[in-house]
Amino acid sequence: MSYSHLTTFERGRLEALQKLGWSTRQMEKQLNRHHSTIARELKRNSIKKYASEVA
Repeated sequence: MSYSHLTTFERGRLEALQKLGWSTRQMEKQLNRHHSTIARELKRNSIKKYASEVA
C-alpha cells in the first residue's frame, strides 16, 4: 500500500481552513484526503493551534 506525505501547500491550506473554522470532513473534501489523515496531521503538529511551519 502506497501513501504520500502532505505537501507544504496542503499544510498551509490546512492551517488556513482550520482558522476559518472548517470541520475535518470539510477539509477532507477540499484537500482530497481522507479525514483521518487530516485529523492525524492536526493532532500531530499542534501545540494549541495548528501551525504549518511546525509541520
